[in-house]
Amino acid sequence: SGKCLRTLEGHTAPVTAAAFSPAAPHVVSSSGDGTIRLWDIRSGKSLRVFSGHSGPVTCVCFSPDGRSLVSGGRDGSLRTWDIRSGTLESLVRFPVPIRTVVAARRGTRVAVSLAGDRKDTGRLALLDDAFRERYRIPYRVCTPLTASEADLLEQDFRGKLAEAERCATAGDYRRAFELIDTARAVPGFEYADDALALRRILAARFPNGKLRDIREFRSFTGHEGPVQALAVFSSGDRALSAGRDNTLRLWDLKTGRCIHTLEGHEAPLTCAAVDEEGTVAVSGSTDRTLRVWHPGKGACVKTLRGYSDYITATAVTPDGGHALCACRDGSFRLLGLPDGASLRELKGHASHVTAVAVSPDGMYAVSGAMDRTLRLWDLASGRCLQVLEGHGDYVTAVAVSPDGMYAVSGDNGGTVRRWGLRTGDLLRTFTGHTGPVVSVDIGPDGMTAVSGGRDRTLRVWDLKTGQCRHAVEGHADEITAAVYGPDGQFLLSAGMDETVRMWHMDWEPRIREFVRWDEAARPHLERFLIRHTPRSGEDVVREGRPEWNDGDFEALCRELSHRGCGWIEPDGVKERLEQMARQWQGPPPAEKRYAVKQPEKAWYDNRLLLFPVKHWKYAAAAVAVLLLYLIVSSLFHGTGGPGVPDGFRDAKFRMSLIEFPDMAPLEQQPRDRHMKACHRPGDELSFQGVPLSAIHYLFYDGRLMEIRIYPADPGGLNRLWKYYRRRFGRGRQFVDEQTGKITRFWQWRKSGFKRGIRLAVEFDPEEERGGSIFYTSAPRPLSTGFPGRRMRR
Repeated sequence: SGKCLRTLEGHTAPVTAAAFSPAAPHVVSSSGDGTIRLWDIRSGKSLRVFSGHSGPVTCVCFSPDGRSLVSGGRDGSLRTWDIRSGTLESLVRFPVPIRTVVAARRGTRVAVSLAGDRKDTGRLALLDDAFRERYRIPYRVCTPLTASEADLLEQDFRGKLAEAERCATAGDYRRAFELIDTARAVPGFEYADDALALRRILAARFPNGKLRDIREFRSFTGHEGPVQALAVFSSGDRALSAGRDNTLRLWDLKTGRCIHTLEGHEAPLTCAAVDEEGTVAVSGSTDRTLRVWHPGKGACVKTLRGYSDYITATAVTPDGGHALCACRDGSFRLLGLPDGASLRELKGHASHVTAVAVSPDGMYAVSGAMDRTLRLWDLASGRCLQVLEGHGDYVTAVAVSPDGMYAVSGDNGGTVRRWGLRTGDLLRTFTGHTGPVVSVDIGPDGMTAVSGGRDRTLRVWDLKTGQCRHAVEGHADEITAAVYGPDGQFLLSAGMDETVRMWHMDWEPRIREFVRWDEAARPHLERFLIRHTPRSGEDVVREGRPEWNDGDFEALCRELSHRGCGWIEPDGVKERLEQMARQWQGPPPAEKRYAVKQPEKAWYDNRLLLFPVKHWKYAAAAVAVLLLYLIVSSLFHGTGGPGVPDGFRDAKFRMSLIEFPDMAPLEQQPRDRHMKACHRPGDELSFQGVPLSAIHYLFYDGRLMEIRIYPADPGGLNRLWKYYRRRFGRGRQFVDEQTGKITRFWQWRKSGFKRGIRLAVEFDPEEERGGSIFYTSAPRPLSTGFPGRRMRR
C-alpha cells in the first residue's frame, strides 16, 4: 500500500544505516550522533542505546543468531555489542574509517569495507570468529586488482593447466601433478574447478598418500531443519539428504542445486539410504513409516506401515533389491524391494538396533545396538555369525570396508573402533572426539575412515596406525552425518545447522608403475562376480554362472580406480576376471569367509541387566549389599504407615528455615505417627497481610513434613504469588493435564538439609479459594498435584 507504518524518532543526527533482527521484531539503526539504537517495531519505542564511538557511526548489522551487534565508524573502530546487556564485547581498530560491515548468514565471519586514501581506492577485510567471547580477530586485508593484472594471472593458470594435460596424455603423471599444483598456487585459482577436476581424474589412477589439507568446497542450503542423514550416489555427482523438516532432498554436487524435494513423511526423518546406481532410496521417519523412493523421478514408490514405533536405522543392498529396517520397538527385518515384503527377521540384539551397514557384495550386514554390541549377519539365512563386544556405550554408527573384511563403529562415548570380521577381534580403538560419535564411513581404498561427532568436528583416521590424519571444523552446530565420495576425493557432512557441506580432500598421490595384475584387486573381482550371479527368486541367495557386459566391466575398472587399484591395466583385469569366472562355483559359504563367534552363555539372562556382569560373584555381592541396606533402613526408620511413600522416612525438616511469623511454635502442634492435617478453626490467620482460612500441618513419625496454607479467596492467592515472584524469581511451572492444576515452585538447598525445601503455589480450578501454598521437605511431594518424578525428568 506504500503507507508509513511507524516513525522511529530519537537520533539527533542523520541516520546512516539500519538492519532488521533475524530473531526478534527489532530494528537497529546507526547515526552521525555516534550512537546505535535498538527499536521495537511493534511499539516504536527505543529499547536500548549503545554509545562508545568517538565519531559518526557509519554501519551496523546483527549477528546470525540476533544476539550481538557489530558497528563500524569513521573513527576506524569495529565494535561488537551484546544486545541483552548493552555492553561492549570486543573492539578492533583499523587505520582508516569503516564504510560497511556485513555478517555472514552462517558462521562467525564479518566482512568490513574500509575507506581508501589517495593512492588506494579501498580495502576489504575479512574477520574470523567475530562473535565468540574474548576473541582476537585475525583479519586479512585484500587490495583489488586491475583488469590487466587479473588477465595475466588467468593466462598463467591456463597455460600451466594445459601443459599438465599434455604431460598426462604422454604418461608423465609425476610432472602432470607438479604442474597442477603450480597452477593452483596462482593467487585466486587454488580451488579452481578445472584444476580440481583434472587432478581428480589423475589421482583416481593411483593410491592416496599423505593427506595435505581438507577445505570446505561447497555448501548446500535448503532444509528448514537439522539434516539427519546423507547418502552419495556411486556416480559421485548426486547426493540425497534427509532432514527433520519431513523432506528428502536430491542435490547436484557439481552445481549445488536442489534437483528434487521428496515430500510425503508426516514427521521428522531419522535415516535414509540409496543403492549404488541411485535408482532406489529408502527413508525412515518418526511417523512410524518406511518409504521407498525413485530419486530420479522424485516419486514415492511404496509406503510401508504397521510399525509400532519410529524407524531407527536402514540400509539398502548395492543392487537395490533388498533393504534392512530397524525399529525402536526392537524389530530388525530384511525387506524385499520395491514391494517391501518382509523376508525374515534378524533376532539377537538385547535392545533396538541403532545403526546398520551392508557388505559390498550384499550378502552380509553388520548392526549396532543399544546393548553395546555389534552383530554380523548372514542375510541368506538370517543367522548371526559373530557378536562383537567391547564398546563402553551404545553403538551409534557402523560401516563395512570395501573388501568386506573389517568394520568400523562409533559409540556414544566418543570412541571409534575397528573390528576384524574374519576373526571377530577388536583390532584398534581410536580416541579424539570430545563428544559422542554419530557417524562413521570408510574410504573407498579402505585405508582411512572418517567420523563425525557432536563436538562439531570431522576426523579422518589412518586405519593401520590409528592416528588422526586431519581434524576439521566448519559446522555451526553438531554434526549428524559424514560420508566419503565414491572416489575418496571429497567428503560430505550434514549437521544441526541445517546445511550439507562438501569438503575437498587434497591427497598427495603415490605414483606407481602400471602392471597387468595385482592380488590387491582380487576381493573386488570376487565381489563383482557375486553381484552378477543371478539371484534365487526374491531372496538374497545367488546361484548359477555370473554374467556381465562391456558396460559392467567399465564400471568395474572405474571402481578399481576408486579402490586404489587404478594402476592395474584393464587388459590384465579382464584376463584375470575371465579366469576366475571359469572356476566360479558360486558365492563361498559364510563359514569360509568369517569365523563364527558367539558369546559364552551364562547361567543368568544377560539381556535383563542394564550392565554386563562378567562373573556370578559380582551379582551375589550386589544382592548382599541391597539386603544389608534394607535391613539397616528398617531398623533406623521403622516400617511406616500404609500409603506413605518410602522416601518420606529420609526427610528432615528445620522449622527455622521457614518464615511464618503468624504461626504457632512447632512444640504446640499435636504429633502423630501417621500423617494428619491439623488446623485451628476460629483463629484469625494471616500471612503477609493476606487472610487465611486454614493452615494444615502434615506430620510423619513425629517430624513435620509439610505446611500448607489456604487463602480466604482467590485474590489472596494471586497476591501471595506475586509476592513470591518478586522475592524469589519466576520459579518453575508444571501443568497437570488431567486435573488442570498449575503449580509454580522453587527449591533451596541449605546446610544440614540434604534434599532441600520446596515452596509451591498451586492453582486449583476446582478449589473455591483458588488453590493453596505449601512448604514441603519431602523428597517427593505429598500432594498429587505437585510435580513429582515427571517434573524432574
